[in-house]
Amino acid sequence: MNTAIRIFIPACVAFTLSGCIATKYKPASFSTPPAATLDLSAESRRAAAVVEMVIVPRGPGSWKHDALWDEYVVYVANRGAEEWIIDSAELVDADALRKQPGLDPWKLEEETASWWRRVGVDGVNDIQAGAGGTVSATVLGLYGAGAYVVGVTTGSPALAAQVLASVPVATVIPVALMANAQANVKAREAIEEKFHARQLRLPRTVKPNRVARGSLYFPVTRSPRRLILHGRADGRPLDLAVDVSAISALRGGVVPENPDRDPNDLRIVPAVPL
Repeated sequence: MNTAIRIFIPACVAFTLSGCIATKYKPASFSTPPAATLDLSAESRRAAAVVEMVIVPRGPGSWKHDALWDEYVVYVANRGAEEWIIDSAELVDADALRKQPGLDPWKLEEETASWWRRVGVDGVNDIQAGAGGTVSATVLGLYGAGAYVVGVTTGSPALAAQVLASVPVATVIPVALMANAQANVKAREAIEEKFHARQLRLPRTVKPNRVARGSLYFPVTRSPRRLILHGRADGRPLDLAVDVSAISALRGGVVPENPDRDPNDLRIVPAVPL
């Protein structure tokens, strides 16, 4: 390798890596439209639960680029005289499979990617996601392995190592790699911080005549049917099951709206951006 090339390659690698954020740590585009309000509800004399909106991968309301999870933004209202303790939640799909909400964004993405691979995703076929968008099998492999996006131009440590093995060790390369790693750590932490800030943590105690709001994150689910909240009040079970079968339309870009919003109803509170 001549001197010019030996100098040029490290410089190019350093320049490429210096400002690169891995795809899995990128936020969604600023042009992403807001999520539509659904207000799918279940209620009893003592309590109410509302799925205000559901954010699917690449769909309206997305705040993370290619997030491999479904985010259910819910609020709950305690109409009774005793505390309502919501112990757990589960999402039931068309096959009667029950899924619990995830607590870690990266494990959720691994679970979704693993499921997509099990149902036959390969390097040729894409999977429909979001409002008419697609998430390719390549993306699934990246998320499932927890790796960076492949290619020097997208910050792959593996491919970068192959390139660097064939060129002299230069000062600029370790510095660029370190800067790139730090940028990815910060971006990862930002995703985790927002994920947990939006999350409805369970168990959750809701005081009488009070509401609570937050997100429950589930692996991407093809045909969800019911979101069930399991709880208790005054020593007795208090569960609510919300019919969420209508949200399957979100994956085809059709968003059902609720035209009968009543801001004075304890079940329905004005939407507040998370």
